[in-house]
Amino acid sequence: LVSSVILSNISPVFRAMFSNRFTEGQGLSKTEPKTITLEEDKQRSLEILLRVSHFRTDPSRHLMRLDEGHDFVTLCDKYDCLEAMRPTLEHWVSIQIPLTSKYDEMIELANI
Repeated sequence: LVSSVILSNISPVFRAMFSNRFTEGQGLSKTEPKTITLEEDKQRSLEILLRVSHFRTDPSRHLMRLDEGHDFVTLCDKYDCLEAMRPTLEHWVSIQIPLTSKYDEMIELANI
């Protein structure tokens, strides 16, 4: 269960999606939560985005491999929430740098 208000606060894309202009935003209710499926998104990245945005982080659950980091950045870019997720990305990069030999890719992600 996630909050459309929280997602709207971190992302103008979610804000538009949850407005009355789109089907996803019609009939939103606290008493009868609506299920919205985002099938085209990488589920692991989406799970991390939702957990972090709702302050439900367990470091062991959102450690990402390098390829997952790329997917996460792509998802954040899609929903225009890179700034909101920047602390998470910076923390992840700081953990990954000592563990990887792919410094060029890490620097690329760190500069997003």
